[in-house]
Amino acid sequence: MKYKKWSDTELSYIKHHSADIPDKYIAQKMTEMGGTTITADMVRRQRRNLKIVKSKGRPRKYKANNP
Repeated sequence: MKYKKWSDTELSYIKHHSADIPDKYIAQKMTEMGGTTITADMVRRQRRNLKIVKSKGRPRKYKANNP
């Protein structure tokens, strides 16, 4: 896979939403906004590079239609 150059707005979106939204939904939203395909693995990698740690364990159910 080709390396993606992350913009400052994309990185700030991950920073602000990673605490309450799963990586899968962040990836879907960023794909819609940017037009390029972004996977949950790509979001997870950037989140870890930004030193943002998610809580361990099984997450609660998340409804995709809530912002």
